[in-house]
Amino acid sequence: MCDIFAGSGVVAGQFATIPNIKNIIINDILFSNEIIYHAFFMGQDADFKVLEELKEYYTQALKLEENYFSQHFSDKFFSYKDCVKIGSIREHIESLNLDKLNKDILLTSLIYSMDKIANKEIPILLCWKDDNANGLYDYIIHLRQEIVAINKTEFSYSDEFIYEKCLKLLESSNKIRFKMSQIINEAVDEYIRKMRITGLISLRGNGRFIDINTNENNKIDYILQTHKAFKGDYLNDTQANKLAFFNYMAIVDSFLVSVTPISADKSVKSSKLNELANTYTKDFIKQELLITCNKQESKDSFLRLIDKPLRLEFLSAIFLKQHFENLSVIPNYKSDDEGLPVYTASGNKPDIVAMDTKARSYIEVSLIRDRSQSALEMIPIARHLKELIKNSTDIREKFSVFVAPNIHDDAKEYAEFAQFKDNINICCYAINDFIKKVENSTEWLQINDDLKA
Repeated sequence: MCDIFAGSGVVAGQFATIPNIKNIIINDILFSNEIIYHAFFMGQDADFKVLEELKEYYTQALKLEENYFSQHFSDKFFSYKDCVKIGSIREHIESLNLDKLNKDILLTSLIYSMDKIANKEIPILLCWKDDNANGLYDYIIHLRQEIVAINKTEFSYSDEFIYEKCLKLLESSNKIRFKMSQIINEAVDEYIRKMRITGLISLRGNGRFIDINTNENNKIDYILQTHKAFKGDYLNDTQANKLAFFNYMAIVDSFLVSVTPISADKSVKSSKLNELANTYTKDFIKQELLITCNKQESKDSFLRLIDKPLRLEFLSAIFLKQHFENLSVIPNYKSDDEGLPVYTASGNKPDIVAMDTKARSYIEVSLIRDRSQSALEMIPIARHLKELIKNSTDIREKFSVFVAPNIHDDAKEYAEFAQFKDNINICCYAINDFIKKVENSTEWLQINDDLKA
């Protein structure tokens, strides 16, 4: 007899392999855990042919429809599209004429397929020595079982726990060559930032998990079908192996270079912006704007994963949304399937469009500090604003806003020149002045210094 207190209880499956253990008494009040126990303990009696057929059906042919799970759990830990699929599979399993064991195995498989990669598990991915994806999957699942057995809580890894696992994967005890700060923090942040730039991954659970960006499924399928992993030994430090690796990394895929990134539906991006404007306090966003512009390091576990130029666009949009209730704020950054930013706005669009019943304006934000503001920012700003005025038929005031850590004198002079030559107004604000102006304004039109409201 064995009494198990193991969180999700998956570790209990090990007891099913011990011949002399005849009875297992489980002390667990969660029905979901009973399903998992049953699947692990009695899985050897399953109808594997039927299960394989259903696996293929769920992957290829299942009709996906709105369901309870998508209605109540989307955009929490999972994207809306993922929730539709999870809920559709869940409801189909319930409708099957199968015995309890096979249903429990299907439900358990679904529960585990829902799990994303936790950020604390990324060092394991980065230290994995080959392209054995199934081996990596099994290792991470076992790791989750192990930490639940230790702490009774999922994903409760300590830095030291993961670091020791990584050193074993690296077959090294050299803590100078492989510093804990590099493996646990620096490499993880760098990996997430670079993968976010590709647009292939999304952040879930307020940045605690990473997942496939479902908007880019076609691109991801293409990569899996056409690209092969590096076949050399990642732990081999010889010059020949290094050269082979660099040659592999230097390969350019013309399709991936040319394909256009897919952004989330505008309603998804707008919904996420509204959510974050309500979640974060005004003072928090204000401080993060100053941190971003003053070359400081954000301590926020989510925001620090967003590259600073993109972060400035993101924070500026939230800041405006928080301070002007009736202002429509439309950021043009590309976003993932949760509406979170992936790329900065393209060169032919303003960073942010802001409008209400009295004004329509373009907002450009930049981390550039020197005289190049004129050529790189002010000239395009003037061009966009003139196009807006030319193509507009309404009588709302039209102006642009330029925000940077500081405003160079050349940029100020260009704004004055543009007003004289083309009768357009470009308001230039250093970040501190912009924050004060927004905080002291009751409506968006007051941001336009050319108007004496």
